[in-house]
Amino acid sequence: MLLPVEVLLAGTLSTPRESALKKMTAFFHFGPLLVDEDVPAFDPYQLLLPKYHLEKETVGAAIKPPSRAVADWSWLQPYPDPEQGRGDEERAPDEVYMALQLGKVDPMLEFAAGPLTAVEGFLQMKRPITAPRLPSGPLNDFVSDLHHGVLCLEARPPIETTAVSETRLVLADEWRAWFSDTLNSKALSLISLPGRSIAGFSQLVSLAPLGTGPGLITHAWLKFSSATDVLQQTFGTTTYLTPEGLLDGHCCLVFCMEPSNDVQTVFPHDLVNLIGMGEFLKNPLIVLLGAVPVSVPSSAEELKEKRNAVWFIPSNDYRTVVRLEWSMHDESRNKLNEVLSPLRIKLLSPTSVIARRSSQWSTTSDKEKIYNYPHSVLIWR
Repeated sequence: MLLPVEVLLAGTLSTPRESALKKMTAFFHFGPLLVDEDVPAFDPYQLLLPKYHLEKETVGAAIKPPSRAVADWSWLQPYPDPEQGRGDEERAPDEVYMALQLGKVDPMLEFAAGPLTAVEGFLQMKRPITAPRLPSGPLNDFVSDLHHGVLCLEARPPIETTAVSETRLVLADEWRAWFSDTLNSKALSLISLPGRSIAGFSQLVSLAPLGTGPGLITHAWLKFSSATDVLQQTFGTTTYLTPEGLLDGHCCLVFCMEPSNDVQTVFPHDLVNLIGMGEFLKNPLIVLLGAVPVSVPSSAEELKEKRNAVWFIPSNDYRTVVRLEWSMHDESRNKLNEVLSPLRIKLLSPTSVIARRSSQWSTTSDKEKIYNYPHSVLIWR
Protein backbone atom coordinates (compact mmCIF):
# COMPACT_ATOMS: atom_id res chain seq x y z
CA MET A 1 0.00 0.00 0.00
CA LEU A 2 1.36 3.40 -0.98
CA LEU A 3 0.25 6.50 0.90
CA PRO A 4 1.46 10.08 0.49
CA VAL A 5 3.59 11.50 3.30
CA GLU A 6 2.51 14.83 4.74
CA VAL A 7 5.29 17.41 4.51
CA LEU A 8 5.75 20.90 5.92
CA LEU A 9 8.05 22.94 3.71
CA ALA A 10 10.04 26.03 4.52
CA GLY A 11 10.96 28.91 2.29
CA THR A 12 9.65 29.94 -1.12
CA LEU A 13 10.52 28.62 -4.54
CA SER A 14 11.37 30.46 -7.71
CA THR A 15 8.45 30.98 -10.11
CA PRO A 16 9.57 28.40 -12.75
CA ARG A 17 10.13 25.68 -10.15
CA GLU A 18 6.86 26.45 -8.36
CA SER A 19 5.02 26.30 -11.67
CA ALA A 20 6.59 22.94 -12.52
CA LEU A 21 5.64 21.43 -9.16
CA LYS A 22 2.04 22.53 -9.60
CA LYS A 23 1.87 20.55 -12.84
CA MET A 24 3.28 17.35 -11.35
CA THR A 25 1.13 14.33 -10.65
CA ALA A 26 1.60 10.65 -9.78
CA PHE A 27 0.29 7.41 -11.27
CA PHE A 28 0.24 3.91 -9.80
CA HIS A 29 -0.88 0.87 -11.75
CA PHE A 30 -2.92 -1.60 -9.70
CA GLY A 31 -4.58 -4.87 -10.45
CA PRO A 32 -6.11 -7.21 -10.91
CA LEU A 33 -7.93 -6.42 -7.62
CA LEU A 34 -11.05 -8.10 -6.28
CA VAL A 35 -13.88 -5.74 -5.29
CA ASP A 36 -17.38 -6.62 -4.14
CA GLU A 37 -19.13 -4.03 -6.32
CA ASP A 38 -18.74 -3.74 -10.07
CA VAL A 39 -17.60 -0.53 -11.71
CA PRO A 40 -20.33 1.49 -13.46
CA ALA A 41 -21.04 1.16 -17.16
CA PHE A 42 -19.11 3.50 -19.40
CA ASP A 43 -20.69 6.94 -19.80
CA PRO A 44 -19.49 8.71 -22.96
CA TYR A 45 -20.26 12.07 -21.33
CA GLN A 46 -17.69 11.27 -18.61
CA LEU A 47 -14.93 10.33 -21.04
CA LEU A 48 -11.53 11.67 -19.97
CA LEU A 49 -10.04 13.77 -22.75
CA PRO A 50 -6.27 14.38 -23.09
CA LYS A 51 -6.40 17.62 -21.06
CA TYR A 52 -8.58 16.58 -18.15
CA HIS A 53 -8.96 18.00 -14.64
CA LEU A 54 -9.50 15.29 -12.03
CA GLU A 55 -10.94 17.57 -9.37
CA LYS A 56 -13.73 18.54 -11.78
CA GLU A 57 -14.19 15.34 -13.78
CA THR A 58 -14.24 12.55 -11.18
CA VAL A 59 -17.71 10.98 -11.26
CA GLY A 60 -19.78 10.15 -8.20
CA ALA A 61 -19.47 6.37 -8.57
CA ALA A 62 -16.90 4.93 -6.15
CA ILE A 63 -14.57 1.98 -6.31
CA LYS A 64 -13.30 0.40 -3.09
CA PRO A 65 -9.90 -1.26 -3.56
CA PRO A 66 -8.99 -3.57 -0.63
CA SER A 67 -6.86 -1.96 2.11
CA ARG A 68 -6.98 1.41 0.47
CA ALA A 69 -7.84 4.55 2.45
CA VAL A 70 -9.78 7.44 1.00
CA ALA A 71 -7.35 10.13 -0.08
CA ASP A 72 -6.94 12.83 -2.71
CA TRP A 73 -6.71 10.26 -5.48
CA SER A 74 -8.95 9.07 -8.32
CA TRP A 75 -9.29 5.64 -9.88
CA LEU A 76 -8.87 5.70 -13.66
CA GLN A 77 -10.95 2.79 -14.96
CA PRO A 78 -10.28 1.61 -18.54
CA TYR A 79 -13.15 0.63 -20.87
CA PRO A 80 -13.15 -0.64 -24.47
CA ASP A 81 -13.67 2.30 -26.82
CA PRO A 82 -17.32 2.05 -27.97
CA GLU A 83 -16.53 4.17 -31.03
CA GLN A 84 -13.98 1.73 -32.38
CA GLY A 85 -15.13 -0.27 -35.41
CA ARG A 86 -15.91 -3.93 -34.80
CA GLY A 87 -14.80 -5.21 -38.20
CA ASP A 88 -11.19 -5.88 -37.19
CA GLU A 89 -11.55 -8.75 -34.70
CA GLU A 90 -7.78 -9.40 -34.56
CA ARG A 91 -7.00 -5.91 -33.32
CA ALA A 92 -7.17 -5.32 -29.57
CA PRO A 93 -9.76 -2.65 -28.72
CA ASP A 94 -8.53 0.81 -27.80
CA GLU A 95 -9.10 1.94 -24.23
CA VAL A 96 -10.92 4.99 -22.93
CA TYR A 97 -11.09 6.05 -19.29
CA MET A 98 -13.46 7.33 -16.65
CA ALA A 99 -12.27 8.76 -13.33
CA LEU A 100 -14.02 7.22 -10.31
CA GLN A 101 -13.94 8.27 -6.68
CA LEU A 102 -12.33 6.10 -4.02
CA GLY A 103 -14.82 4.60 -1.58
CA LYS A 104 -14.31 3.84 2.09
CA VAL A 105 -11.64 1.40 3.18
CA ASP A 106 -12.34 -2.30 2.71
CA PRO A 107 -9.78 -3.72 5.18
CA MET A 108 -10.71 -7.30 4.35
CA LEU A 109 -12.80 -8.94 1.67
CA GLU A 110 -15.44 -10.94 3.52
CA PHE A 111 -16.32 -13.23 0.59
CA ALA A 112 -19.89 -12.03 0.39
CA ALA A 113 -22.47 -13.82 -1.72
CA GLY A 114 -20.97 -12.15 -4.77
CA PRO A 115 -20.50 -11.80 -7.59
CA LEU A 116 -17.00 -10.40 -7.12
CA THR A 117 -15.30 -8.29 -9.76
CA ALA A 118 -11.63 -8.22 -10.79
CA VAL A 119 -10.57 -4.73 -11.84
CA GLU A 120 -7.35 -3.25 -13.15
CA GLY A 121 -6.58 0.41 -13.54
CA PHE A 122 -4.62 3.39 -12.30
CA LEU A 123 -4.54 5.58 -9.21
CA GLN A 124 -3.81 9.20 -10.03
CA MET A 125 -3.23 11.99 -7.54
CA LYS A 126 -5.95 14.62 -7.77
CA ARG A 127 -3.89 17.52 -6.52
CA PRO A 128 -0.32 18.61 -7.34
CA ILE A 129 2.62 17.31 -5.30
CA THR A 130 3.09 20.49 -3.32
CA ALA A 131 3.35 20.68 0.43
CA PRO A 132 1.70 23.17 2.76
CA ARG A 133 4.06 26.06 3.42
CA LEU A 134 4.81 27.64 6.73
CA PRO A 135 4.11 31.36 7.09
CA SER A 136 7.17 33.57 7.36
CA GLY A 137 8.50 33.83 10.88
CA PRO A 138 10.78 32.07 13.39
CA LEU A 139 9.40 28.56 12.74
CA ASN A 140 9.83 28.94 8.98
CA ASP A 141 13.43 30.09 9.55
CA PHE A 142 14.04 27.09 11.82
CA VAL A 143 12.74 24.55 9.27
CA SER A 144 14.70 26.19 6.45
CA ASP A 145 17.87 25.72 8.55
CA LEU A 146 17.32 21.94 8.62
CA HIS A 147 19.48 20.26 5.99
CA HIS A 148 16.51 19.21 3.84
CA GLY A 149 14.34 22.20 4.73
CA VAL A 150 11.30 20.01 5.41
CA LEU A 151 9.45 18.18 8.18
CA CYS A 152 8.05 14.85 6.97
CA LEU A 153 4.96 13.91 9.00
CA GLU A 154 3.21 10.55 9.17
CA ALA A 155 -0.18 12.18 8.56
CA ARG A 156 -1.89 15.51 8.14
CA PRO A 157 -2.44 17.22 11.53
CA PRO A 158 -6.15 17.09 12.45
CA ILE A 159 -8.24 20.20 11.82
CA GLU A 160 -11.67 19.43 13.25
CA THR A 161 -10.65 18.86 16.85
CA THR A 162 -10.98 20.76 20.11
CA ALA A 163 -7.95 19.12 21.72
CA VAL A 164 -4.19 19.48 21.41
CA SER A 165 -2.78 16.77 19.12
CA GLU A 166 0.65 15.35 18.32
CA THR A 167 1.64 14.13 14.84
CA ARG A 168 4.82 12.07 14.55
CA LEU A 169 7.57 12.65 12.05
CA VAL A 170 8.28 9.65 9.81
CA LEU A 171 11.16 7.33 10.68
CA ALA A 172 13.12 8.45 7.62
CA ASP A 173 12.93 12.15 8.53
CA GLU A 174 16.48 13.45 8.87
CA TRP A 175 15.84 15.43 12.05
CA ARG A 176 14.11 12.50 13.75
CA ALA A 177 17.00 10.21 12.76
CA TRP A 178 19.46 12.69 14.30
CA PHE A 179 17.71 12.64 17.67
CA SER A 180 17.55 8.85 17.50
CA ASP A 181 21.35 8.75 17.15
CA THR A 182 22.23 11.40 19.73
CA LEU A 183 19.48 11.06 22.36
CA ASN A 184 18.26 7.47 21.90
CA SER A 185 15.05 9.30 21.04
CA LYS A 186 11.79 8.17 19.46
CA ALA A 187 8.38 9.64 18.59
CA LEU A 188 9.58 13.12 17.57
CA SER A 189 6.23 14.85 17.01
CA LEU A 190 4.67 18.13 15.94
CA ILE A 191 2.27 19.60 18.52
CA SER A 192 -0.75 21.34 16.99
CA LEU A 193 -3.65 23.24 18.49
CA PRO A 194 -7.25 23.22 17.17
CA GLY A 195 -7.25 24.79 13.73
CA ARG A 196 -3.79 23.36 12.97
CA SER A 197 -1.87 26.12 14.75
CA ILE A 198 1.63 24.80 15.53
CA ALA A 199 2.44 24.85 19.24
CA GLY A 200 5.86 23.20 19.33
CA PHE A 201 7.42 19.74 19.28
CA SER A 202 7.84 16.76 21.61
CA GLN A 203 9.97 13.62 21.82
CA LEU A 204 10.66 10.63 24.08
CA VAL A 205 14.28 10.22 25.20
CA SER A 206 15.51 6.81 26.34
CA LEU A 207 17.56 6.71 29.51
CA ALA A 208 19.98 4.17 28.02
CA PRO A 209 23.72 4.19 27.22
CA LEU A 210 24.61 6.60 24.45
CA GLY A 211 24.51 4.99 21.03
CA THR A 212 22.14 2.13 21.86
CA GLY A 213 19.29 3.80 19.99
CA PRO A 214 15.61 3.97 20.93
CA GLY A 215 15.28 0.30 21.88
CA LEU A 216 12.65 -1.32 24.03
CA ILE A 217 14.96 -2.01 27.00
CA THR A 218 15.39 1.19 28.97
CA HIS A 219 15.10 2.45 32.54
CA ALA A 220 12.74 5.18 31.43
CA TRP A 221 11.24 7.10 28.56
CA LEU A 222 11.61 10.77 29.42
CA LYS A 223 9.23 13.11 27.61
CA PHE A 224 10.59 16.46 26.48
CA SER A 225 8.34 19.13 24.99
CA SER A 226 8.56 22.70 23.71
CA ALA A 227 4.95 23.46 24.70
CA THR A 228 4.61 26.83 26.42
CA ASP A 229 3.37 25.47 29.76
CA VAL A 230 6.29 23.03 29.99
CA LEU A 231 8.81 25.78 29.20
CA GLN A 232 7.18 28.01 31.81
CA GLN A 233 7.51 25.41 34.59
CA THR A 234 11.17 24.77 33.70
CA PHE A 235 12.48 28.31 33.30
CA GLY A 236 9.90 30.30 35.27
CA THR A 237 9.32 32.57 32.26
CA THR A 238 8.78 32.37 28.49
CA THR A 239 9.63 36.01 27.84
CA TYR A 240 12.45 35.15 25.45
CA LEU A 241 10.73 32.21 23.75
CA THR A 242 8.27 32.01 20.85
CA PRO A 243 5.03 29.95 21.14
CA GLU A 244 6.83 27.10 19.33
CA GLY A 245 9.71 26.99 21.83
CA LEU A 246 12.29 28.92 19.79
CA LEU A 247 14.60 31.51 21.32
CA ASP A 248 13.63 34.99 20.12
CA GLY A 249 15.80 36.05 17.21
CA HIS A 250 17.51 32.66 17.07
CA CYS A 251 16.91 29.25 15.45
CA CYS A 252 17.51 27.40 18.73
CA LEU A 253 14.62 25.12 19.71
CA VAL A 254 14.22 24.27 23.40
CA PHE A 255 12.61 21.07 24.73
CA CYS A 256 11.94 20.80 28.46
CA MET A 257 11.30 17.69 30.51
CA GLU A 258 7.79 16.79 31.65
CA PRO A 259 7.10 14.98 34.96
CA SER A 260 7.71 11.19 34.84
CA ASN A 261 5.48 9.01 37.03
CA ASP A 262 6.22 5.48 35.81
CA VAL A 263 10.03 5.33 35.96
CA GLN A 264 12.06 2.50 37.46
CA THR A 265 14.94 3.17 39.86
CA VAL A 266 17.62 5.35 38.29
CA PHE A 267 21.24 5.70 39.42
CA PRO A 268 23.94 8.29 38.69
CA HIS A 269 25.77 5.70 36.56
CA ASP A 270 22.73 5.69 34.23
CA LEU A 271 23.32 9.39 33.66
CA VAL A 272 27.04 8.70 33.15
CA ASN A 273 26.14 6.23 30.39
CA LEU A 274 23.59 8.57 28.84
CA ILE A 275 26.11 11.35 28.32
CA GLY A 276 28.77 9.00 26.94
CA MET A 277 31.18 8.69 29.87
CA GLY A 278 30.84 4.93 30.37
CA GLU A 279 34.62 4.52 30.58
CA PHE A 280 34.54 6.26 33.98
CA LEU A 281 32.58 3.32 35.39
CA LYS A 282 35.78 1.25 35.35
CA ASN A 283 36.92 3.30 38.35
CA PRO A 284 35.81 1.56 41.60
CA LEU A 285 35.14 4.88 43.35
CA ILE A 286 32.91 6.06 40.49
CA VAL A 287 31.07 2.74 40.66
CA LEU A 288 30.40 3.28 44.37
CA LEU A 289 29.30 6.88 43.82
CA GLY A 290 27.02 5.81 40.99
CA ALA A 291 25.26 3.05 42.91
CA VAL A 292 22.95 5.23 45.01
CA PRO A 293 19.47 6.00 43.59
CA VAL A 294 18.43 9.45 42.39
CA SER A 295 14.90 10.79 42.16
CA VAL A 296 13.47 11.20 38.65
CA PRO A 297 11.28 14.34 38.75
CA SER A 298 7.64 13.26 38.99
CA SER A 299 5.98 16.62 39.62
CA ALA A 300 6.07 20.14 38.25
CA GLU A 301 7.50 21.34 41.56
CA GLU A 302 10.52 19.00 41.26
CA LEU A 303 11.19 20.34 37.76
CA LYS A 304 10.68 23.99 38.61
CA GLU A 305 13.60 26.08 37.35
CA LYS A 306 15.93 23.02 37.25
CA ARG A 307 16.71 23.41 33.50
CA ASN A 308 16.09 19.78 32.55
CA ALA A 309 16.17 20.53 28.86
CA VAL A 310 17.41 19.79 25.35
CA TRP A 311 18.65 22.66 23.17
CA PHE A 312 18.84 22.09 19.41
CA ILE A 313 20.35 24.38 16.76
CA PRO A 314 19.99 23.07 13.15
CA SER A 315 22.35 25.13 10.96
CA ASN A 316 25.27 23.08 9.58
CA ASP A 317 26.19 20.84 12.51
CA TYR A 318 22.85 20.10 14.25
CA ARG A 319 24.32 21.09 17.62
CA THR A 320 22.38 19.47 20.46
CA VAL A 321 22.83 19.98 24.21
CA VAL A 322 21.08 17.91 26.89
CA ARG A 323 21.12 18.84 30.57
CA LEU A 324 19.57 16.88 33.47
CA GLU A 325 19.40 17.93 37.12
CA TRP A 326 17.80 15.43 39.50
CA SER A 327 17.57 15.42 43.29
CA MET A 328 19.06 12.73 45.49
CA HIS A 329 17.01 11.04 48.22
CA ASP A 330 18.05 11.65 51.83
CA GLU A 331 18.74 7.93 52.22
CA SER A 332 20.94 7.94 49.11
CA ARG A 333 22.82 11.01 50.31
CA ASN A 334 23.51 9.35 53.68
CA LYS A 335 24.88 6.23 51.94
CA LEU A 336 27.04 8.41 49.74
CA ASN A 337 28.38 10.27 52.77
CA GLU A 338 29.45 6.92 54.24
CA VAL A 339 31.46 6.23 51.09
CA LEU A 340 32.99 9.72 51.14
CA SER A 341 33.73 9.84 54.89
CA PRO A 342 37.37 8.59 54.53
CA LEU A 343 37.92 11.58 52.23
CA ARG A 344 36.38 13.91 54.85
CA ILE A 345 33.72 15.01 52.36
CA LYS A 346 30.13 15.45 53.44
CA LEU A 347 27.15 16.33 51.27
CA LEU A 348 24.45 18.47 52.85
CA SER A 349 20.76 18.65 51.97
CA PRO A 350 19.53 19.22 49.33
CA THR A 351 21.80 17.35 46.92
CA SER A 352 21.39 17.07 43.14
CA VAL A 353 23.08 15.17 40.33
CA ILE A 354 23.73 17.22 37.20
CA ALA A 355 24.68 15.71 33.82
CA ARG A 356 25.35 17.64 30.62
CA ARG A 357 26.47 16.70 27.10
CA SER A 358 26.62 18.34 23.66
CA SER A 359 26.61 16.65 20.25
CA GLN A 360 27.26 17.87 16.73
CA TRP A 361 27.25 16.49 13.21
CA SER A 362 30.39 16.91 11.10
CA THR A 363 30.14 16.75 7.31
CA THR A 364 33.53 18.33 6.57
CA SER A 365 35.34 15.05 5.88
CA ASP A 366 34.66 12.26 3.39
CA LYS A 367 32.49 10.50 5.96
CA GLU A 368 29.79 12.02 8.12
CA LYS A 369 30.57 11.81 11.84
CA ILE A 370 28.79 12.47 15.11
CA TYR A 371 30.89 14.06 17.86
CA ASN A 372 29.74 13.88 21.48
CA TYR A 373 31.23 16.03 24.23
CA PRO A 374 30.31 15.00 27.80
CA HIS A 375 30.76 18.15 29.87
CA SER A 376 30.07 17.04 33.40
CA VAL A 377 28.51 14.69 35.89
CA LEU A 378 28.39 16.55 39.18
CA ILE A 379 27.01 15.84 42.61
CA TRP A 380 26.03 19.25 43.84
CA ARG A 381 24.27 20.77 46.82
